[in-house]
Amino acid sequence: SSLFEDDALLEAFVERYGPAATVELLSAASVQAGDCHERAHDLGRIAYGLFGAAAFSLSGHECQSGGYHGATEALFRHRGTAELEEDVVAICGSGSNAFFRHQCVHGIGHGLMAWTSYELLKGLALCDKLSGEADSQSCYSGVFMENVVGGLTGSMGHYTEYLSDDPHYPCNILTGPHVAACYFYQTSRMVQLFGGDFARVAEACAEAPAEAALTCFQSMGRDVGGATRGRPEEAIALCGHVVDAGNRRDCLVGAVQDSFWDTGGADLALRFCGLLDAPSEKGACYETVVERALSLYEAADELHEFCQRIESAHRGRCP
Repeated sequence: SSLFEDDALLEAFVERYGPAATVELLSAASVQAGDCHERAHDLGRIAYGLFGAAAFSLSGHECQSGGYHGATEALFRHRGTAELEEDVVAICGSGSNAFFRHQCVHGIGHGLMAWTSYELLKGLALCDKLSGEADSQSCYSGVFMENVVGGLTGSMGHYTEYLSDDPHYPCNILTGPHVAACYFYQTSRMVQLFGGDFARVAEACAEAPAEAALTCFQSMGRDVGGATRGRPEEAIALCGHVVDAGNRRDCLVGAVQDSFWDTGGADLALRFCGLLDAPSEKGACYETVVERALSLYEAADELHEFCQRIESAHRGRCP
């Protein structure tokens, strides 16, 4: 799609049709054009320039909420962080939907990383100021993701110094809760370093500290999902490179989550779970998609219809 390549066209679409409609087009085109998350960041920055803070209410969650993330980056470049807590409340609200709350505060982390000129430690320190462990964790995830996916592009005018040829860097210079949070996006760097060889990614995650094993293998699953979009059989095979059964289950959970960011991914997520044979893997898969469905489906009848499509032996996981 030309929207992936032509900045002037993207801006014209955002101005004429709005951020939500434009990000839907990006999402639809991603089947052929590839992952749309980073392009949605561009869309979000454009939307903030056009609409200011209204960009947050006008956007949608497609493309892994990239529109929100880009708008947040632009907001912090404009406002700084002097009123960080107030801005988080204003942008993310105080709703009870944990999934969308996480996505919003994750976007805050992207914005803080860009605002600090990719000074990772400063970004994490700002996340530490947020009230509540859940918000801090969500914020960390945005900082680490931006470090990997944005810090080498120079798209914000700065490059990160917190990546190297060491697949465990910068996670191995951190302490406390930052370590596990770091590994939840570190596999995206491993994929770059290993040329997409997920067997080597699995080996590297096996070397991660014990407290970061779960996040590393779930991160691998997310990257597997991104690399095999719409092909769950291939995703399952790539997670098969993980030797430990528990870690392999974490990889599969990460992969199925990546297919179910909005209700349009329901069919794929259910097909993914249906392909699994091991009872523990199938159970973890359905538990994951039901939890996600509870966040995505606002209408009780739509949630019920979704639940009826789950294999009868696992339907009891629905409310």
